[in-house]
Amino acid sequence: MFVLGGVEKSLDGARARFDSIIAGGKGAEKFAEVIAAQGGDARVVEDYSRLPAAQHEESFVAAEDGYLAGLEAETIGRASMVLGAGRERLDSVIDPAVGLVFEKKVGDAVSAGERVCMLFVNDRSRLEEARQLLARAIRISPQPAEAGKLILAQVPE
Repeated sequence: MFVLGGVEKSLDGARARFDSIIAGGKGAEKFAEVIAAQGGDARVVEDYSRLPAAQHEESFVAAEDGYLAGLEAETIGRASMVLGAGRERLDSVIDPAVGLVFEKKVGDAVSAGERVCMLFVNDRSRLEEARQLLARAIRISPQPAEAGKLILAQVPE
């Protein structure tokens, strides 16, 4: 963005500027300002224990040996929503303590019973539905799978 915005002429210069900003704490300061501007507790930037925590943590494990070959993003989003991390209806309340944290990515080898992701849950009554959605969203292949490219294209300067 520094290059695209004309702040830096080269990618190396942009990376150096970025690294300097992060190392100097300016990024955290700005993040705290954004949180405060939206009515949140900006102290969470310095003290993660101030963040809401789910009552339960559950593992979602691989059903078989193989390679993580695909993650269906829309279905994963639905699983997250079922746990309360998103709105099913306009009047639904979002629970900021719940959600999913993936520990594996496409291309990684997995063993049957190995954790692929953690589910952070407050309402266990919807846990089974979320698990079923994850089972549909996570594809394991016996053959090695290639991870997709992180950068699809670059805009020329």
